[in-house]
Amino acid sequence: MFATGLDGMVSDALRQPMEQEEKITMRHEFLQKIEQRLQELDEQLLRLQQKYEESENSVKADLQQQIRVLEKKRENLDEKIAQIKNSGESAWLELKDGVEKAWDELQKAVMRASGKF
Repeated sequence: MFATGLDGMVSDALRQPMEQEEKITMRHEFLQKIEQRLQELDEQLLRLQQKYEESENSVKADLQQQIRVLEKKRENLDEKIAQIKNSGESAWLELKDGVEKAWDELQKAVMRASGKF
């Protein structure tokens, strides 16, 4: 049979809340995942701080500089996460790519710094 215009409108009206709910769930899951990763990364940063405290003076300056760079990258990531938390449901998907990129940069920097010391 032919679908009437009303059927299509009802279908759209039912679909919109479901799509909105899916976006909320996806956003929540993404934030949970990134916050869990950040906890792990914070532990790595803490270990780097401990290495700094235990290291000889000849490497302390370089390690301290690496830690400062990592802390700035971490702050940048925190700002991007806050933007997602404060954004509308449709805008967070656009911000997600920026968070993932910042995460990748921070993770690589931590691995490089950990490998040096």
